[in-house]
Amino acid sequence: MPLDAYTLCPGGTGKKIKFCCSDLLGDLKELIRMIEGEQHAAALRHIESLESKAGSPRACLFALKIQLLQTMDRDDDARAAARQFLEHFPDNPIALAESAIDRATTEQNGPAAMEQLQKALAAGTQQIYSQVYDAISAVAQQMIASAFVGSARALWRLQMMMHKDDPEPREMMANVSRSSAVALLLKDEPPLDATPKNASLRKPFAEAMQPLTRANWVEAARRFESLAQQAPAESAVWRNLAVLRDWLADHKGAVAALRKYAALDVPLEDAVEATATAMLLSDDPLGDLVDELRLTFPVGDADELAGLLSTWKQAEVLPVDPRYHAEEEVPPKMLFWLLNRPRLDSADGLSLDNVPTLLGQGLLYGRQTDREARLVMLGVTTIDEQTAIDALHGMAGGRITGPPARETINRLPASRFLLRRPWRLPPGTPSETVSAMVEQLLQRAVFEEWPRVKLGVLGDRSAEEAAAMPDQKIPLLAAIMVLESWVQQMGQQVDFNRLRAKLGLPALAPLGPLQATVEDVPLARLHRLTVETLPDDKLMAGFHRAVAFGAREAVLVFGREAVGRSTIDGKQKRFAYVAMSQAERNPQHVLECIERGRASAEADGESSASWDLAELEFRMRRQEANEVRRLLQHLAGQHIREPGVAEALQDLLYEAGVIDAEGRPRQHELPPDEMPAATEDEPAGQLWTPDSEKPAGAKSKLWTPDME
Repeated sequence: MPLDAYTLCPGGTGKKIKFCCSDLLGDLKELIRMIEGEQHAAALRHIESLESKAGSPRACLFALKIQLLQTMDRDDDARAAARQFLEHFPDNPIALAESAIDRATTEQNGPAAMEQLQKALAAGTQQIYSQVYDAISAVAQQMIASAFVGSARALWRLQMMMHKDDPEPREMMANVSRSSAVALLLKDEPPLDATPKNASLRKPFAEAMQPLTRANWVEAARRFESLAQQAPAESAVWRNLAVLRDWLADHKGAVAALRKYAALDVPLEDAVEATATAMLLSDDPLGDLVDELRLTFPVGDADELAGLLSTWKQAEVLPVDPRYHAEEEVPPKMLFWLLNRPRLDSADGLSLDNVPTLLGQGLLYGRQTDREARLVMLGVTTIDEQTAIDALHGMAGGRITGPPARETINRLPASRFLLRRPWRLPPGTPSETVSAMVEQLLQRAVFEEWPRVKLGVLGDRSAEEAAAMPDQKIPLLAAIMVLESWVQQMGQQVDFNRLRAKLGLPALAPLGPLQATVEDVPLARLHRLTVETLPDDKLMAGFHRAVAFGAREAVLVFGREAVGRSTIDGKQKRFAYVAMSQAERNPQHVLECIERGRASAEADGESSASWDLAELEFRMRRQEANEVRRLLQHLAGQHIREPGVAEALQDLLYEAGVIDAEGRPRQHELPPDEMPAATEDEPAGQLWTPDSEKPAGAKSKLWTPDME
């Protein structure tokens, strides 16, 4: 880049070179020439020579030195130089940005990185230095890795405003928006409220909003905190404060503001959603954490115990990989799953009353030079602890010689554990039976077991107990919303209005005619819109929003209406069929979406290969060998020469384990009892959890809606 006396100093001083470092103008020109010519080592030596001559630290030399060290992959030296830069120039935006990058990437401390980034943004002028922009990217990456979703999304939005042509923040935002791992309540992007109810607050409210024009969220939050002291009953103040604290990775502060907001005179649904959001931002959402334990039992004769375990129906013995080791120990003598009841060898008569669930994983070690024989149980929760201990002692007949040493290795919500409790199916269980069992077990967990769980958010009461207390209405409804969001994240569907009715709570009713744009409807309410009254443009806007944010129920509600309208064209309908096939749980409905999409494509003279591939993946997931053979033959005979089909088919077969990376067959046949699955689900006969049974139309790895 050409330099002259009126160019801004590259050191982040905000001044032109003439008024900042005019004595270095010639040297800076030479350095830029060397950097552009990739003479990095020579440029670094020149900077070090200039530093020794300058007599005092110079911001421009620090900035260029750090850039060179990073280019030369001398990361430790670059970090050391950045720390010196900040020490000498604590208010320099580039020094602060480099510090933010260091905190994010080296220390992996998101909140500390955000603090430095905010200082960099506040210190800057109208000029946005490339280092500051890079710091936004680095901090956003660390925020999403640390589960500060709101903060990451806010930073990506800031980048999109700064640099509209940069695709990375848009792609990152889209990936998080679609992710089922993030609750809908945490994906929403409610705009900051600029109009307080109290007219006398309009001027100070506008003043509090003003720092947002410079992305100075810290100062805006400070001003809203001051306003909250002046007008504690103004709901818009607390709402904005909650949003800003979330952006700043201050979950504790955001939770406090949300709870203040929910306690004010606001609509019931707003209060419930704010409370549920506060719960989801907490480390212990429902106040029901239980310990996941390591139990170590002393063992007398390990060989005798191994013999008993090998024939015990409550143990599922697993093969031990000779390479297996834990804590630099020798491999265990035996590895097994511990079940709560005898395992089943056949799916005949399978029911809720006899399906076994997993209590933990056992590792049996023989006597070693420095250690006695022992049995280690991993993953046992305090919910199942006594059941596991009693079962093992009852089986061992004295070969377990004492009580276990107890160590907490993790903590998890009891409510979520109920939903995800793993269970074992016998070999050869039909996929239809698996789906039915998933639904039955989940229904039992939600309607029978969960209402009796003591929750800290309800004052250590159960939902059944809190339902009779008027002052617990909002937290109870919010707790149900949290539970519902967890079920949605698992790709499952439960009628939570049935649970609300059981507890005597108001149902979530359909929403009336839309009064504003679909973008203004909270994501958690989108599926409740009366879509039949929406004009086509609003219907499709709502549908695309549902797809973009992974709002599965809304995808189905809007999609079903769209494909039924004669005014929606074929291409849009095929997009809807794709999205619905990925959102549906019912296998028959998935196939109907695929078949109708295929018919629509053929009616418009287009290839149906993508629909055949989608059906093939679905049939493989369900281990339907005859249908898989039929589709493979059809694709080979009708579509294999079409662009992209052979590659897509090869990718699918590779991921299913049918062929290796070189395209060579792993097996010559696909017998019904050895059908490969096109997902990472455990095969029947192993362990299943309700969320390991993915939606029947789970998102394809091969085919996306934009392939039309």
